[in-house]
Amino acid sequence: MNRLIANFGDDEGNEVNFNGTVVQALLMMNGEDINTAINRKGKGTVASAINRAGQNNPRGVIKHLYLASLNREPNANELQVLVSKLPVRYREQDIMAPYCDIFWALLNSSEFLLNH
Repeated sequence: MNRLIANFGDDEGNEVNFNGTVVQALLMMNGEDINTAINRKGKGTVASAINRAGQNNPRGVIKHLYLASLNREPNANELQVLVSKLPVRYREQDIMAPYCDIFWALLNSSEFLLNH
């Protein structure tokens, strides 16, 4: 958390660099802290979304991930595209994997970075 605050600032307006630096982008895309948080089994946001919506409800899981990251539900087109891109056999693999990818993409979207 201290590394994120040092690179992004805090909610008190104490930004070290707020202009979207390369370091900030790399921390979001490749940072161990972010990836570990996204992939947490049982306690993370993705696991929570799956538990709330149910394993057989991909639309519900995606809606929870949008609310958690962008504070809005996906529009009909976004939801349709994401559901259509889910691997057909994802339930037989690690059920979290495709949702972790979606959540990672949302956290690295311009909408998230500019609004939060």
